[in-house]
Amino acid sequence: MAETAPTQNTATITSNGLPPNPDNHTCYGEWCGWYTPGSSDDFAGYLHNPYGYNYLLEPMKGAVDYAKNVNSIFTTIEKRVYDLLIHFFGDSNKNHIEGLSSRYRELRTAFDDQLKLIKNCTELIGLILWGADGSHPDVTITEYKTPGGDTITLTVQSICYILITEYIKDENLDKLCALP
Repeated sequence: MAETAPTQNTATITSNGLPPNPDNHTCYGEWCGWYTPGSSDDFAGYLHNPYGYNYLLEPMKGAVDYAKNVNSIFTTIEKRVYDLLIHFFGDSNKNHIEGLSSRYRELRTAFDDQLKLIKNCTELIGLILWGADGSHPDVTITEYKTPGGDTITLTVQSICYILITEYIKDENLDKLCALP
């Protein structure tokens, strides 16, 4: 009996040009395959949603939980995050005159002000961490036209993500997340 040569394992491509999606994930990345944003079952989920609640360290989870449960005149964390970001980024004219960097710096200064006044900004950082979590529906705050003519859509997630990564910095999160 003649042996047959092993066949090369080639990926099947579906009619939409992508490999099969047996687990019904919602997104596809060329470098990592199929994934679901915010999912805790694989590394790709973390890479696409590093501030997803499932990936946060304990002090950060505590801040998000604190922000969700704090007594407030607003009933939902969604409303509080939205109102906070509208306050700083909702005025398109001010965004164009002063630039987005100044808006981010002003919001970053709010953390320092809270730390000076009440020695705590757990609720504020909890709101921002919740907003950066890509597993929530993203809400548009405003659009910004760059000096080069490009239009940038500022969303809850994009503003919160940039605020954390470029203005607050990951290394400062533990201090800001300290519970009262």
